[in-house]
Amino acid sequence: VGTIGVPSPSFRPIPVLERGALVDQGPGGDLADFVASFDVINRIDVVANSYLVVTLGFLDPDKPFPPFKWLHTSVDVYDRHTGAKLHEEVPLPEGSQVLGGGRFLYLLTDREDPPWRIAKLRLRAS
Repeated sequence: VGTIGVPSPSFRPIPVLERGALVDQGPGGDLADFVASFDVINRIDVVANSYLVVTLGFLDPDKPFPPFKWLHTSVDVYDRHTGAKLHEEVPLPEGSQVLGGGRFLYLLTDREDPPWRIAKLRLRAS
């Protein structure tokens, strides 16, 4: 469909491994280090029909095997119509998870401790 933006300077792409690099590494071992060595785009949501919110994070190195646990760390915000980056690396509260977009950006503030709280966030004009 098109392209949008560039990663922030701190974004760590997935390293290219040599064939067999993770073979026979014991339980966790180097695999946990590998999983913690790169960032991922966890999701992209449309918010208020005008913004693309790109959620960044990484895989939890304490769970290097399926089922994986995704940790959301920050968001980048783009103008949906022009592709211009409006905000970069907006930090998310530790332990929170982006649930989705719509009129607002919905955020599960602490997925580990019930009762779960959901925050609805709106973009504040700069």
